[in-house]
Amino acid sequence: MDIEPHKLPLENSFNGEVNLLAESNNYLLGVSVGLQKRKEKWFYRTRITYRDYGDYKVPTNKINYENYIFELHDNDLRNTAGREANANFSIGYNFNNITSFNNITSETFISNVYAKNGFFANAHSLEVRVSEIDYDASNRDIDLPYHKVNHFKVINNTSIDKHTLFLDIGYQNNNREEQSIQHLMVIYPNQIIPKNSSLLKTPIL
Repeated sequence: MDIEPHKLPLENSFNGEVNLLAESNNYLLGVSVGLQKRKEKWFYRTRITYRDYGDYKVPTNKINYENYIFELHDNDLRNTAGREANANFSIGYNFNNITSFNNITSETFISNVYAKNGFFANAHSLEVRVSEIDYDASNRDIDLPYHKVNHFKVINNTSIDKHTLFLDIGYQNNNREEQSIQHLMVIYPNQIIPKNSSLLKTPIL
């Protein structure tokens, strides 16, 4: 697959777009707004996207897990809701010297990607049976257990056509975490646990 880079905006131009998204299976609502502008040599581009969705619906009202039957409220997979928020911005410079056939393009990108979504509670041990969380209170809330990620990136792309020189410099920071209720963690009979670990208070299956 050959993914081509975005074309440069036309000189002295400004344009934008708004995209709306909706899905019925998980009540998803989303919006994405993009803008770009260029004068002669300088240009910028930006886009902001937000998506929010509820628990996924399934064609059944019961789930069998570890020989336990769990009723599903309104056919929803409880605690599978989530949200995403992404933003990116770039600023660039383009110099085209016709006489020397020298074209220089440099663009710096800054982006951040964030997402948080719940895990289907009935698939994480037997949490729903002993948890005080009301998973059926809302089909859009995100309770424990959940997964959260955040990716931040800065990168510069510079190209000089006359000398066929391409330069990419970047920085990226990735953060990913999963949260659950500690006392509901499962310890297996052959699992080795440090002496001072709080897991010693966890029931053993």
